[in-house]
Amino acid sequence: MPRTVLYLLLVGVAAATLLPLLWVWASALRERTEIFAQPFALPTRLYLGNLIEAWTNGHFGRYMLNSFVVVVPVVVGTGVLSALAGYALGILRVPGERAMLAVFLVGYMMPFQAIMIPLYFLIRALNLMNTYWALILPEMALYVPFGIFMMRNFFREVPRELLEAAIIDGCGALQALRTVAIPIARQALLSLAIFVFMWNWNIFLLPLLVIQRPEMRTLPLGLMYFQSRDTSDWSLIAAGVTIMSLPIIAFYLITQRYFVRGITTGAIKE
Repeated sequence: MPRTVLYLLLVGVAAATLLPLLWVWASALRERTEIFAQPFALPTRLYLGNLIEAWTNGHFGRYMLNSFVVVVPVVVGTGVLSALAGYALGILRVPGERAMLAVFLVGYMMPFQAIMIPLYFLIRALNLMNTYWALILPEMALYVPFGIFMMRNFFREVPRELLEAAIIDGCGALQALRTVAIPIARQALLSLAIFVFMWNWNIFLLPLLVIQRPEMRTLPLGLMYFQSRDTSDWSLIAAGVTIMSLPIIAFYLITQRYFVRGITTGAIKE
């Protein structure tokens, strides 16, 4: 394929991806009358009233706090468990490795819709409804299988001589993981953190299932505040989506170079 055609194709894909997001951001900075009069026009002036109203009257400040309270433990917990299990399966080669990996992959391939009803009854039986733990624990369980698969494949690419040298110097298995393997796997862990952050930040069905108290809503669930059965406030919905997108974009921009390196150094290569 000629390089010019390839570049044009990439530009088209980028435009198809970015234009809807740019339209939402532009709608968040326009007054309601402008949106309904000319939906696809650029803002005639920057109007911050929608963002302010979404943050205050829409309680998006509280919803963002709830999202961070959930996403930080999920990202950290998934990274720790995935690193430990991936190290055991990729470096130590424990007995029954293939069987355990198959079990983890079944958990990864299982759609959430297939388990959400028994999960709801389990959370209710444990008296975790309307708590942060009702979101943190299931989400970690959903993401850890992917993390184990990713970290296991990365650790298989780590030269065993480095770990053997650390063990000869007196390091135990966990100390070798902490001092040798984790520093090498930092880029892969950051790539995993970006994946988990994005998935967790945007998750909607699980909070809808286990959270009924308005003050416990996360950001995706909080967008329902601007929509009723008969009408929708599109300007505030656009403002809510804009507020919701900024942290994840900032997180990616900060860690993008580690993300690219982690993906291209065998992090998800079998």
